[in-house]
Amino acid sequence: MRIFLVIILLFFISCGKDDSSSEVSPKSKYTLSVTSNDGGTVSLSGGTYNSGESVTITAAPNSEYVFESWSNGSTQNPLTITVNQNLNLTANFVKRKYPLTINIQGEGSVREEIVSSAKSSDPTEYNSGTVVRLTADASRDWIFEEWTGSVTETTSEITITLDKPKTVNVRFMRYFDYNQPSYFFQNNPVWIDIYSLVNNQPVYNSYGDFMHYESAQGLADFNQDGYLDILVAPSGSDELTRRYPVEIYLNQGDDLNFTLNPNIISNNLGPTTCRKTIIGDFNGDQIPDAFFTDHGIHTGSPGGIPSVILSNKNQFSFSILDQLPNGFYHSSSSGDFDNDGDLDIYLSAMDNSSPNIDKESIFLINDGLGNFSINEDVFSPSLPPTTCELFDIDNDGNLDLVHGNSGGITPTKIYWGNGIDYSEERSIIIAQPDDTFNEVYDIDFYDLNSDSFTDILLLRFDYRTNNSYIQIIMNNENQIFTDRTSELIENIDSKSHNIVWISMYDIDNDGFIDLFETDKGHYNLDYFSWEGVDGNIPAHWEWNGQRFIKITNP
Repeated sequence: MRIFLVIILLFFISCGKDDSSSEVSPKSKYTLSVTSNDGGTVSLSGGTYNSGESVTITAAPNSEYVFESWSNGSTQNPLTITVNQNLNLTANFVKRKYPLTINIQGEGSVREEIVSSAKSSDPTEYNSGTVVRLTADASRDWIFEEWTGSVTETTSEITITLDKPKTVNVRFMRYFDYNQPSYFFQNNPVWIDIYSLVNNQPVYNSYGDFMHYESAQGLADFNQDGYLDILVAPSGSDELTRRYPVEIYLNQGDDLNFTLNPNIISNNLGPTTCRKTIIGDFNGDQIPDAFFTDHGIHTGSPGGIPSVILSNKNQFSFSILDQLPNGFYHSSSSGDFDNDGDLDIYLSAMDNSSPNIDKESIFLINDGLGNFSINEDVFSPSLPPTTCELFDIDNDGNLDLVHGNSGGITPTKIYWGNGIDYSEERSIIIAQPDDTFNEVYDIDFYDLNSDSFTDILLLRFDYRTNNSYIQIIMNNENQIFTDRTSELIENIDSKSHNIVWISMYDIDNDGFIDLFETDKGHYNLDYFSWEGVDGNIPAHWEWNGQRFIKITNP
């Protein structure tokens, strides 16, 4: 019995061993989880896979995004992995980065401010979809004009969305206030030698003549491109009826090269003998116009008639002011003397031996559209001046009228403005007649000693010797002026030709004004060099804060 039980036990044991050896062991299974950030999607979200199984996953970026990497550090896309463990995998997307290029024309700057999103780590690029506010800030004496390129706008502040590479161009224009007194355009901060403006040849040689008076030129931005152009009104004909067309030379953008444009002015007759050109917006369209002071020829003259060039949508027309009398008009100045918003003109007439010309200085009142009428109630001087200027000398908001003396007879006077008229009762003498230098040909203003009071410079001239002399009249406040010429300037030498115009520029940018004689061409073209033509600066006087020093060989 025992033997039987043992046999049975051995049988069962042997049978159990045979069954277990016939079973297959199952493979290990692992979980794969695949996700993405907000910038895109993945081709599968994961699942359970046998150990050693290969899985391919594709990361698909949304619009304006790019795939950057997987969370395991791989940058392959699609990515094939072998599953041998549980794995969490994330596809990382980042926004596209777009450059914003800003080009500036003129003088100014652009401020960039992020409205939404943020700038990338690269300071020259923005993440896609970033909204940027751009603000154009013009430099002093410049104004914002327009945006072009990826954005076209005429407002100084814009927003732009960076959804692709973009380029914006901002244009600043030099600001010229054509409603200011004409003095400021006759004495502007730009140094230009009109005798060398075209291939170093004198202007008007195409007519076989030249301009006698540099004061007959005008500087203004006639084509509205932000650069000062040159208007030339030639003169000096011996023929009573001969007129030279006015010429406008357009600045090519460097104050060195100018191109004559003969098509700007219609009906271009020109004056006979233009003694002075004044610039201003006479017809209220914010485009510069020109007024020509015409005194006719000197010998046997029937007198001259003033004329104008008025703008009309960037087209200019010439006309003679036939409603005004013939006169020996030697100077003029414009300004809003009555504070009504438009430019009026004071026209000064020298006495002349011819009995057929008007000898009265007159005020021309502007109707705001460039139409002028004589108003004898504003002012009738007792004696004729050689030259005149309108300038607010006492800083009271009203333009004052300055008369330069004539023929050693009349004193140089200031007529104080009140916004209504001028009178002998509201006038003072600042310089007595001088028998030697008996004409005042030019008047300039500058606060030489920085005391907030405008000082006055007079260019005096002697017909008999052709000598010139600069006189400095200092403003001592309370309408008190003193002649301090001898202590403040090394005076100009005697000249063999007329010096009938002076100008002031800080040509060397040292913070001090420089004084130039700018009319060496009166009846005798005497060319002079200037910076930009041959590298030299003409002889001049430099103000050092205390006095003018003569510079002959800079």
